[in-house]
Amino acid sequence: MPQLELDWISISRPTADIEHPARRRTIEERFEAFDRANPEVFVEMLRLARARLARNEGRISIKAIYEELRASLEVIRDSGSSEALRGPYKLNNSYTASFARKLIEHEPALRGVIELRKRTAP
Repeated sequence: MPQLELDWISISRPTADIEHPARRRTIEERFEAFDRANPEVFVEMLRLARARLARNEGRISIKAIYEELRASLEVIRDSGSSEALRGPYKLNNSYTASFARKLIEHEPALRGVIELRKRTAP
């Protein structure tokens, strides 16, 4: 029975895709892309944060603002309103820390009101 000859060069060398797989974007890179594509989301978050600040709520939870924004997006979507926020937004929970930092950067009065934790991810 003849023995099958293999081309060892072609099967032993990984392809370029395997040698250099595409690097997965960091959370911050994905946040920045989302933020650039949807600047109105940040504008609405800033409005909600300023409203809470004006009510002297003390500590402001970025998660509470995020959930309030999600609820308002649903209302706007369901009403067929022509307001700016009407897209099919999906708010990724991984972006809350980045939004919190951006809010504080744009509204210094939020420093110490919105709690920030030390980052552990790159």
